[in-house]
Amino acid sequence: GFEVGIQCWDDSAWQDTVARRGRPWTIDQMRQAVERFQAIFATPPHTHGAAGWQMNHHAFAIENELGFEYCTDCRGTHPFLPVTADGTPLGPPQLPGTLPTFDELIGINGITGDTVHLQLLEQTGSHPREGHVFTLHAELEGMKLAGAFEQLISGWKAQGYELVSCRDLFRTLA
Repeated sequence: GFEVGIQCWDDSAWQDTVARRGRPWTIDQMRQAVERFQAIFATPPHTHGAAGWQMNHHAFAIENELGFEYCTDCRGTHPFLPVTADGTPLGPPQLPGTLPTFDELIGINGITGDTVHLQLLEQTGSHPREGHVFTLHAELEGMKLAGAFEQLISGWKAQGYELVSCRDLFRTLA
């Protein structure tokens, strides 16, 4: 019941250069990702999550053009609608990531792949009104560190969280 979406076509190029790139490069990267997604899943993606939480102003507008319902392109504490300085809507609603990813925590203050879930459980001990949005990587949390991820899910359930998709969270906001 959890959705997948696109991140980008070339992860390294996006993270390292998107801030300096123009509209043609940005839309090319996003369209390639959308086309590959459609080839694999036989349906268009409904969401985008920017690689490394890096964006440019073209990307927000392109997300609207590509029909994304909501996106997770940034970090933050609660959902919001991005707007320009004059208040003009810039892109789809954002459901910002509220928690660090496993790879951001491992190696800091002695945190290992075996203990990373404990740090996240400490951070989610209190329940914010808007909930949390956790970004995971299929190749890390879903494979290499699947055991720690399973412990994290069990811990969240013990903390009283209901695990829902971003789409379900988005629908509660409308």
